[in-house]
Amino acid sequence: MNEQELLALARQQDIDPSTAFHEEREVRFLARMAEDPVLGTHLAFKGGTALRFVYLCDRYSDDLDFDLVRADATPRQILSKLRGIADALALEVTDAWIKRRTVLLEARAPGWKRRLKIEISLLPRAAKLATIVRNVVTPVYGASVNVLTYPLPLLLAGKMLAILERPYRTPRDLYDLFWLLSRDVEEDAAYLRDAATNPVAKKLASDRPALYRALLEQVDAYADRQIATELGALLPRRQRRWASSDLKDRTRELLELRLKTMEG
Repeated sequence: MNEQELLALARQQDIDPSTAFHEEREVRFLARMAEDPVLGTHLAFKGGTALRFVYLCDRYSDDLDFDLVRADATPRQILSKLRGIADALALEVTDAWIKRRTVLLEARAPGWKRRLKIEISLLPRAAKLATIVRNVVTPVYGASVNVLTYPLPLLLAGKMLAILERPYRTPRDLYDLFWLLSRDVEEDAAYLRDAATNPVAKKLASDRPALYRALLEQVDAYADRQIATELGALLPRRQRRWASSDLKDRTRELLELRLKTMEG
């Protein structure tokens, strides 16, 4: 889409223009990754942007997150290919590194402050981990894009772990948890156990009632002002007031309902 078309789309969808422009760059980068014979078959798309592009969640997102699900691609090979895509799209690479568990690249368009982050987890995954190929759906990109991703139960398990294990709270995790719970998605217990990285989360992954009680505690800890400030730009304007006033209560209700069912 050209600039005028993106501005018109932003007005139609009641979002900030910068959000529409960022999403267009996200999907272009994702399309190049999906076309690559290594990246397209070795990386499973996950996180909030996967929920939006693949499952039509209404929350916008800043990052592209993946799991490495096949071990025959090296971190250096992956990072080199990401750099190549950034160059092909005329994006400036502002950060790029490999650590023990992560490959990361950040890039931005010339003249833009907002950065696109691509992060790949190198943590070992179960050999029989369920992945599927799904089509990306977004008005900012007309061509068909098929990506390797996870079924919703695995994405819910990953979102639960993000809430429990992040060293900081981010309201986008809370919104995604609400969105998944409200669609009656049940977490994938095997992924939850395999992907947990700290002792507390590993223990909770084997005790479902305790897991839900821990999530309830996390929901209560989110500050209303943080939800309004950080989540606002990622939602259509008509939903921002609802998120500020009702998101915590609605998420709490969904967790409590499941917990009540478990405990009889």
